[in-house]
Amino acid sequence: MLKKKTALFISVLLITFQLSCTAANNDISPTLNKDAFDGFTITPAKISLEGYEYKKGNRKIISFNNCKQVLDYNISDIAGHDYFRFKLLLVSCKAINKYKTAKSSNKSFFPSVIKNRHYKDFPALATPFLSKTEYKQRENKTIKQAYKSLKVTSKKNTATLITKEDEIYITILARGDFNNDKIEDLLVSSEWYAKNAHGKHTDLVILSKTGKDKAIKIDWRMNTIK
Repeated sequence: MLKKKTALFISVLLITFQLSCTAANNDISPTLNKDAFDGFTITPAKISLEGYEYKKGNRKIISFNNCKQVLDYNISDIAGHDYFRFKLLLVSCKAINKYKTAKSSNKSFFPSVIKNRHYKDFPALATPFLSKTEYKQRENKTIKQAYKSLKVTSKKNTATLITKEDEIYITILARGDFNNDKIEDLLVSSEWYAKNAHGKHTDLVILSKTGKDKAIKIDWRMNTIK
């Protein structure tokens, strides 16, 4: 009888240990928002591009079939009217490269669905800036603190921010651990357009949040201040 009780006790301990290990190793796998990559064919085997053609400064047409070609190309050779369109492709390719480095995370302090109010809490510098002055003005502020008369709408991982002077799009491209701290981060692209002028710009950032009550921080960005 004693042997049976001992065996039962050991079995219960093993089951409890296995359940606790399962909970501890409940990794969150990286995810890619494939819908945000128009013209990309994304499979586990390879990533290719379709229909991406641009005019060079000498008016000749150049086409790109993969991201390595895009990343290696000298953007200054692209014709002016195609420059921004090429920059958008460059952002997408850099995002794909970043996603390849993402690891699984143990926890996340970002909600599974990013809603309007969450975008407002993003750092104001997650959106493109044009100068050191603008950078300083938005430093250490959230989007809702930096932009006046702000209207935010969102759908399928993309938010539209409308202010008196700006139209901004923020898209969640991927989720995963990009900085090796076992906490999930967001890979986010942004596009800025001046409503009353011809200005436009784009950028790519990694956002991190290390605690429930912690502010969202920019861990990495594509465009830096020169």
